[in-house]
Amino acid sequence: MGATAPGAEPGASESTCTNARYAGTSDTESASTSAGTAEDGRAWDGYGGREEGGHPRAKETGSDGEGSRGESADAAAVERVPLILQAHPDVWALVPDPVRVKNPVARPTLRIGQLRAVQRAAYFQPMGRRRVFILDRAETMRWDVASVFLKILEEPPGSATLILTASSPSSLLPTIVSRCMQFHFAPLPLPEVEQILKSHTKRKPSEAKLAAQLSEGSPGLAIELNLEEAVEKRRTALRILERAAKGQGFAQLFTDTSALAKDRESSLEDLLAVFYGLLSDLLELSAGVHAPHLRNPHLAKELSALAGSLDTAWTMRAIRELDELAAGARRNLNRQLGLDALAAALVSRESTTTR
Repeated sequence: MGATAPGAEPGASESTCTNARYAGTSDTESASTSAGTAEDGRAWDGYGGREEGGHPRAKETGSDGEGSRGESADAAAVERVPLILQAHPDVWALVPDPVRVKNPVARPTLRIGQLRAVQRAAYFQPMGRRRVFILDRAETMRWDVASVFLKILEEPPGSATLILTASSPSSLLPTIVSRCMQFHFAPLPLPEVEQILKSHTKRKPSEAKLAAQLSEGSPGLAIELNLEEAVEKRRTALRILERAAKGQGFAQLFTDTSALAKDRESSLEDLLAVFYGLLSDLLELSAGVHAPHLRNPHLAKELSALAGSLDTAWTMRAIRELDELAAGARRNLNRQLGLDALAAALVSRESTTTR
């Protein structure tokens, strides 16, 4: 879905997005009359880049990944030296801050220091016609942090375009969504994703097909995907569902949840997405859907066997439990405890797991 803000010049802002399926922009056409800088006259990125006199310059991160705040920065330093990526003086890209390069936090988020840097820099006079600020994965903002960003979204400077990407509108505060024009990016057909992988990677045809299926139509995700790890992660998640559904021992069940919890390369939301995909497949199979569209076709045999011992009531209950865990993830829930609680809640009664 696309739209242009009332009174905005057509073509004043545009974006390309490969991974996000939803993007919002906030843009006005009124003239900009002021310029500003950070408190010390400079805006910094988390690894040493800065801008002088309001115009940023890109700075490459050193081989050790350490810049101006290093590997042991405290919370104050993280907010004081926000992570900002710049490929052009008028283009800022903000991504969830991993805090450390070598040992990133488990759940990177957009931080208040980054948002305040955008609030200041939005009033800088652009070198060209406009300044563009891209906030990737805007849903990672804590809601109390997001609220401080509402003013500039409501009345952005005329020379600034703010682009927010998120997995869905529902993952953002309603007050943010109401202040943005919405553009929805549908997944690409699998053959197109496969063709992109053939052109940009050296994957074998079978690997390209599987990567395209697991990416659910996102070419960016398909290119970055570690196929071996992705497959193993889904097998572990399926074992958890199978053991819970059959009421097998908690010891092995919690061994599997512990293995998933130790995966620091994936956020808790990413792990929950794996469970959602598996439960979606089980729901279609247990409901007897004709020609189901499986999100995990490489596990079709195992999914069919498990679906044969379940009814839709158990699967729906599992999805509700997963929804509760997803809500807790926004409150920085401990991933180990959350996955253990999910597994324990899914240990089913005989009356709900067998037909």
